Amino acid sequence: MEQSIVFDSISNTDESKSIADVVETINNAVETINNVVETSNNVVETINNEIVNMIEYNLTDIVKNILANDEQKKQYSIIFNEELLCIINKIISLTPNTFNDIETSVKEVIKDGQINTNDIPQLITIVQKIYQVIYEIKNNKFDSAKRVLVTSNILKFIIYILVQERKLTIQKDAEEEFFKKTNLLIDSCVSLLSFPKIIKPKSFFKSFFGK
Repeated sequence: MEQSIVFDSISNTDESKSIADVVETINNAVETINNVVETSNNVVETINNEIVNMIEYNLTDIVKNILANDEQKKQYSIIFNEELLCIINKIISLTPNTFNDIETSVKEVIKDGQINTNDIPQLITIVQKIYQVIYEIKNNKFDSAKRVLVTSNILKFIIYILVQERKLTIQKDAEEEFFKKTNLLIDSCVSLLSFPKIIKPKSFFKSFFGK
């Protein structure tokens, strides 16, 4: 009888061990599956990020996204007031290519990541183009002085966005000094111009955009 009890005990022990081994195997399999799923999710996220990085958004698209996103619009309204953002929205609606053309011109001026007094002639040309776009809008609330101010602020806005979106490569620790210098040069360019003499009777859009 005692021998039978011993055998039964051994048998139960072996059975328990077998069940424990099966449970451990299952747990290991589940952990492996979870690791595979996590790895797959990471791979998918990486691919999605790469795709996003490969998409080259132009300035018009970027500004449209800002104006369509309340959070971003609120963020930029702290730096550039609501009135300016409304004018920018109107420019995009009436002349969608304006910002892309200005982006190209600005990149050409600041292609080395720096800006100085040697760039003033090119900046003046850009300022003239922006002013004439605003002039063509025919906003009755704008006198010449107001158009000059808006022109200056729009160019500052464009350069700010290009830097923030890394479309202009400026070292992070040098951004504040870059913006100070850029804003000063823009203000200088604006003050050098006599806008009433610059505006010509012919349509600006035909001469600048070839339309």
